[in-house]
Amino acid sequence: MSATKITRRALFGALGACSLAACHAPGQDPSPSPSPGGSTPAPSASGSPAEVPGGASLELWADDSRYPSDWTAALSRLAAQQAPPLQVQVNTTNQLAASLLERFAAGDPPAVVANGGSDQLGVGLLAEQLADLSPILTSTTPDGAMLGRVLRPGTTDAGMVGGVLRQLPYLFTVHGLWYSSSLFEQHHWSAPSTWPELLALGEKAAREEIHLFCWGRETATAYLRMCLASAVKQGGDEVRRALDQLEPKAWSQPEVQSSLKAMHEAVRAGHVKPGGSQRSWASALPAWTQDRSVLMVSSGSWLTAQAAPAPDFGLSLVPDPSVDATPALGHSALHAMPEENYLVARQSDDPAAGRALVLDAFDRSAALRFAQTNQVIPTRTDALPPAPGPVLTRQLALVKAAGKAVFGWRFIDHHGTNHDHQALWNAFLEGRMDVATLTRESQRISDLVASDPQQSRYPVR
Repeated sequence: MSATKITRRALFGALGACSLAACHAPGQDPSPSPSPGGSTPAPSASGSPAEVPGGASLELWADDSRYPSDWTAALSRLAAQQAPPLQVQVNTTNQLAASLLERFAAGDPPAVVANGGSDQLGVGLLAEQLADLSPILTSTTPDGAMLGRVLRPGTTDAGMVGGVLRQLPYLFTVHGLWYSSSLFEQHHWSAPSTWPELLALGEKAAREEIHLFCWGRETATAYLRMCLASAVKQGGDEVRRALDQLEPKAWSQPEVQSSLKAMHEAVRAGHVKPGGSQRSWASALPAWTQDRSVLMVSSGSWLTAQAAPAPDFGLSLVPDPSVDATPALGHSALHAMPEENYLVARQSDDPAAGRALVLDAFDRSAALRFAQTNQVIPTRTDALPPAPGPVLTRQLALVKAAGKAVFGWRFIDHHGTNHDHQALWNAFLEGRMDVATLTRESQRISDLVASDPQQSRYPVR
């Protein structure tokens, strides 16, 4: 990466000088990209106001299912105060794909998407319609930092599609099993680390009329995630790579099968609160946070903002269970990865302004405020709250304990197949589907994507 900083004003000048016709030319990205040798094109020499679109206006669409949307108003105010100013029209929804896919298909997408949630846009089919975000890595955020120098290791790798930075993750999400430490203390229970321990805990909880798990119709795949994490911990990176690379028999791997069978045993034993397919996640949560009739939930670190339990609840989490007591990656291995990606549409009215807004979002104060409010780990390293609360402290401790055994995958969100898997898992968790059928149908989804030449790929290591 070049050591030369590019100011926000120069970023506009370098990227915004092209005509709309040139910016929208099929197959052409108006942004400069690093050369194969790694050098970065020099920014506009002057970055003068004459080169900058004055009073640019753009659309931002953001998911509001995981985090409160008040951060969008703060970002709008910040963008309006910069030079040049941006006027941001904010739209929030819990159904990004349903709201925006037709607009992308029609060539009329919004400039920026904060992509997340269970209905996020699948980048696999949209990659060529997304701008290259690498120029902002050598640009300065509103607080004067070169962005590329203050990002967590692996952040840009998680945004690469076909060798181009098509998305930029904002958060480092920690996944696992969440529970009430006060409820566990009340019953003198210990958090489980293996499936046998988890099922035994389910039996103890049942005697107290407490279900082990609950879900809502849009979060059924949270337990798919748990099962895959369990399989990866047990079998190692080769299990993850087979799934991520959409290999023909990935879902039949022994570790995946063992984890799915354990989950099916929990369902058959009545440890999963029934009816989740008929209720929203918001209506399912009180059984866990208020009634204390559910013991644990599978989720990512957005759960702190979603659930907002009382302080005496003692919200905590543990890594996903391994299949048995001898996992290849160790018991402390953790599913955690860069997520909540910013996208900029190439065919929007002003891709340059879109990049500038993403740069504004990574302002240190903005990222710090988001991390502090929601108790999450930002991908900007110097935006970690100096006095993290108990939940964020726990996440940081788990990441540290995992060391190099931190893993993740992209194949479901990237290829936009979460809805397909949701249908399967709503049936599975209700006890209407067996493991053999779930395996066959899950593999069918992977095989269809693998055979689709329009689906873009990402590097799997």
